[in-house]
Amino acid sequence: MSTTTTQAAPSFVDEGLSDVPDLGYKPVPDIFKLPQGMNFGACSSVALNSKGHIFVFNRGKHVLMEFDGDGGYIRSLAEGIFSNPHGLRVDAEDNIWATDNVSHIVVKMDPDGRVLMVLGIKGSAQDWHAYGHLRCFDEPNDVAFGRGGEIYVTQGHGKGESRVHKFDADGNFLKTWGGEGTGPGQFNVPHRSSSMTRVSSTSPTARIRESRYSTLTGRTSGNRSIPAPRAACA
Repeated sequence: MSTTTTQAAPSFVDEGLSDVPDLGYKPVPDIFKLPQGMNFGACSSVALNSKGHIFVFNRGKHVLMEFDGDGGYIRSLAEGIFSNPHGLRVDAEDNIWATDNVSHIVVKMDPDGRVLMVLGIKGSAQDWHAYGHLRCFDEPNDVAFGRGGEIYVTQGHGKGESRVHKFDADGNFLKTWGGEGTGPGQFNVPHRSSSMTRVSSTSPTARIRESRYSTLTGRTSGNRSIPAPRAACA
């Protein structure tokens, strides 16, 4: 005669998080209403547009799916473009930006999913195109935007050098900085990103003068970024 032991699910108390405040969010099971036979692969990023639509970037057959605010399926986009979906952003004009850290590209699409711009060269992990006219990436992770439409791309996912690349709004390369390390201006896997709109003059770590850019998961120091805790990697 065999017996089955059921293990209790871990609680926040077990993890030492009993004092975590209630943020007002509640889990909603099965919010996404996927069509019959369609599933997510490993989900790497989620973004919202101005309509409140939810975009899910995942590593399944349908790499980019759009849902309404209630989780109703609308459409899938960008099939056949990405090898390893990673970062996803929607800008102020509802353009969709996505990064692929295996194909080494950053893709800008309009709200209808039409490709408007590709930064980097697909399948090429290097600094520059062989003829020197296009800036390339080595494992681009995420993208953020400046007030003037400037584009900031973080790269380095364990193999590529940890750097930030800056482009103008038309995709013309402007400059780069970083490097692996914990010294001034250096990064340790600058994984996620955020555009800064305000900087507190009273905070000793908020001294962002040039790029107004911060990494959220790469630990840095100096006057160009804000130190932040390391987060799980997708």
